[in-house]
Amino acid sequence: WSVGTMACFCISELGLSRPLSDAEATDPTVVAATELAAMLTAWVNDVYSFSKEHLAQDKLNLVAVLANEYRLSTEQAFTAASNVYNDDLAAFEVKAGKARASQPDSVVTEYMAALGSWIHGNHAWTGTCGRYAS
Repeated sequence: WSVGTMACFCISELGLSRPLSDAEATDPTVVAATELAAMLTAWVNDVYSFSKEHLAQDKLNLVAVLANEYRLSTEQAFTAASNVYNDDLAAFEVKAGKARASQPDSVVTEYMAALGSWIHGNHAWTGTCGRYAS
């Protein structure tokens, strides 16, 4: 909940053919997919910002938490974080597929595509922007 993407997802609705209805927005599968999309954004941020956060002794980072919790080396923790990301990405794809299948003729299909674009765009931007260079 600390990542700011939930507000961005609301703004992304402006690009849809119409806003999600209350029923569509509160559908449990849509909610789960949206929450996974936000977590995926956070995981990418944590991987790319680890070096800076580690230097600042910030312990609230996926890589740092995994290293501490499971007594992993930094390299092992990065691998574990990658696995968390990949598992959550697969879970997102399943949830998004279920949401699209349950409401195939609705704006939910557009919204799931927008979430997918955000996930992949955020990953690409974070890896290339230079913001996290140490």
